[in-house]
Amino acid sequence: MYLFSGLEDRAPVTSTGWMGSVVMLITGLLIAAYITGQFASEILLHTSGVIQVTANTAKRGFLIIGWNPRAEQIVREIFWAFESGLGGSGITVLTEEKVDSSRSIEFESQGVTFVSGNTFDKKVLERIGAHQAQSVILLADHKAEDPDAKTTLTVLALRSLYQEKGVPPNQRPRLCAEVVNHRKMGLLRDAGADTVICHEDYGVGLLAQSAFNPQIAEVYQQLLSYSRDTCEIYVMSSSCEGTQGDIPSDIWEKHLTGKPFAEAGIALLRSCQGHNPTILIGLQRGEEILLNPRQRCELQDGDKLLVIAWDNPRLEQGQWSIESS
Repeated sequence: MYLFSGLEDRAPVTSTGWMGSVVMLITGLLIAAYITGQFASEILLHTSGVIQVTANTAKRGFLIIGWNPRAEQIVREIFWAFESGLGGSGITVLTEEKVDSSRSIEFESQGVTFVSGNTFDKKVLERIGAHQAQSVILLADHKAEDPDAKTTLTVLALRSLYQEKGVPPNQRPRLCAEVVNHRKMGLLRDAGADTVICHEDYGVGLLAQSAFNPQIAEVYQQLLSYSRDTCEIYVMSSSCEGTQGDIPSDIWEKHLTGKPFAEAGIALLRSCQGHNPTILIGLQRGEEILLNPRQRCELQDGDKLLVIAWDNPRLEQGQWSIESS
């Protein structure tokens, strides 16, 4: 209290007294500034619905950069994917926008961490562990003058961070970016985004197909929604070169490699009969996607299987029936 009250009518007389009084006055000013800053920080914390940067909160989890009206649905889809058997250790949202406190509290109770910061500031991305995330989803900021340019800057900041931290290319988080102008999809890919999505393109294609089949929209809706009551498309990879895949290497070599596509589909369906029937619909061979290939196609090492199933399929040697071979 004395530090706040000042000298009052007790003016110092000696030089030492004057020096001591100056120190006390400065100390009182610093204490007042510190307490005021703490109060202001608490007020902003509870009104903005976000928290300050937390170290490595995105490590081994999913990082969502940006917040727009579709973000809540994306968060729910990721949680449903967790319940369907797709691994994950949490969700972190990095945003510059003010998040509704009532909505953020609801998501925080489910394990979502909200972080306030510049979305393309490399120091902020480093502190939250963006280079150690499992996947990164970049949402377009529709309030920005050029949303796609801002997303591109974020992609460049992330790629630069990966290089500085020496993250090997095969261990880098997958960058999935939303683009507003489909003409800039190539720009984002050149910047380093692994997957670029434009809602306009998908919407136009769905409208055209709906004109011929009115129920096709429901089919896509089920395939694009993770839940226990719908089937989804999964990508199954084989275990090879020290990596853990969905298909053990001995099953792949014995029952699948060299098999024609149709025979492999029958064998896969027979092996997964029961609570989670798995239907083969295509292959991913390198960067090429082969859906129900018309020409004779035999499975090769390195191929990934595109299947429809209720849950994430996991094959074991004991599951594989003799007749499936």
